Amino acid sequence: MNTDFLPDTALANMIKSKLSNISISRGWASTSEVAYILSVSERTIIRWRKQSRGQNEKCGVTCYYIGNQYRYLLSDVYQYYLDHIVAYKR
Repeated sequence: MNTDFLPDTALANMIKSKLSNISISRGWASTSEVAYILSVSERTIIRWRKQSRGQNEKCGVTCYYIGNQYRYLLSDVYQYYLDHIVAYKR
């Protein structure tokens, strides 16, 4: 299982613990998995996606439309968590 895209830290291990082995090996997560990791609803993730698409500014985690589904790179989820969740708690 290749997990080189996330550093070996407590935060990365927490994120990995909330994902399936398939998502970890692929390096991306679904909308529901991202919602679970960030402790928000799926509707929040969908709203961020729509706001980012409708505006020229980024809102939430960057997403990609791959194979008729929205996907989120785990490295982007990790960075978002660091920038917004961890920074907010300080």
